[in-house]
Amino acid sequence: AFLHLSQSYTPIDPNTNILDLSIDSIQMNNTKGYTCEHSFNPSIYISNKGDLNIDTLDLSITINDSNILNYTWSGLLTPGMSSTISIPSFYISEAGDIELRAHAVVRNAGTEYDLHNNGIMDRFNIRSQQSLPLVEHFEYGIIDSLWFINNVDLAQTWGTIATEGLIWNNYSATIQLFR
Repeated sequence: AFLHLSQSYTPIDPNTNILDLSIDSIQMNNTKGYTCEHSFNPSIYISNKGDLNIDTLDLSITINDSNILNYTWSGLLTPGMSSTISIPSFYISEAGDIELRAHAVVRNAGTEYDLHNNGIMDRFNIRSQQSLPLVEHFEYGIIDSLWFINNVDLAQTWGTIATEGLIWNNYSATIQLFR
């Protein structure tokens, strides 16, 4: 088919002059899976994987599917170049599981080569701060809303056992150490 069409038409490489923005990562210094903080100031790392210059991006930040911030970045991102975008601070009032999504669109541009790399997601958990003295409440087992346990191997390592000597409870947390 190519030989037949090339006799009447001039072939054009389908991958020339492509436009392709990529959000490579998002960095938030105060989250490592869980945090007690509610204020965030993320940095987004972008790169130009296409052949055309990129000069303006429209970014949107959503938390649990609610748009909380729109931000416009202006600069020059030449092909193969990377850059860091510092997003203005924002506050998340809720606690619990958080899903942060960042999505970017190249302003006044044609169709992008790969739209799937224009977004990124970060999941973490905001824990409610507890006042002192801290009463663990282990009488009812380990309550997920009070305790965050991260077992990389997904094994059940933590448990509770009956104890004596504390005036406010009769149970303590224990870690199961296996050989």
